[in-house]
Amino acid sequence: MDRRRFIKNCSLIAGGLAARAGLASTHRHSSALEAQRSLSLYAVTDKPERSLTELESILRNSEWGGQQLKFREFSLLGPHMSDFVLVQDQHLVDYRSSEDDLARNLQQLAKDLGFPRNVANPQCVEFSTRDSGTQAEHVRVYNDNVLLEQLPIHEDLEAFKVEGVKGGVTLAVRNRSVKIVAATCKHKTCAKMGTINAPGQSLVCIPSALRITIEGQHEGIDSLAY
Repeated sequence: MDRRRFIKNCSLIAGGLAARAGLASTHRHSSALEAQRSLSLYAVTDKPERSLTELESILRNSEWGGQQLKFREFSLLGPHMSDFVLVQDQHLVDYRSSEDDLARNLQQLAKDLGFPRNVANPQCVEFSTRDSGTQAEHVRVYNDNVLLEQLPIHEDLEAFKVEGVKGGVTLAVRNRSVKIVAATCKHKTCAKMGTINAPGQSLVCIPSALRITIEGQHEGIDSLAY
């Protein structure tokens, strides 16, 4: 597979779906609640080519197929646990025990790829929703889907520590972007996942059951209360 072509067209889970997305746009923007829907899907894998191909197909044929998705790929140094991390609508989802179509497809792909298992120097690929009508407003920190902290994204913060189930992380907010700068977990995958800066994007530390996400507000729409 031509990786450059894939990455270029990947916002394209708009491209082959452009017509479908166009037809759906009126319905998507007619409801403020629906517009708030979000997805982040990470794959830590030593088989990036196959993972990308399979995940593109799964997402294309899922309920998220009509939305524009951002794509990132980067290398992770050292030992890591290969697996998927799924966040839907601001909730960390255990795809292995869920019964919806997306989860079932991820279960099958995980089985085919031999997830979870220890791998060295894998790739991390991420798909996340993109909503140009939303402005980033807050950084929210969840422990097992319970909101612990809410921080303004426009205020820089060099080191903010949060404790989870089996340890904790330290995050930094700089220039309206968020990054985990330290973590007590073994593989420290969460600290190597780079920065996030768009509503709907998340950073997840599975061992500590911690999730850092960026929340936004649609222009002209009152923010939702949590």
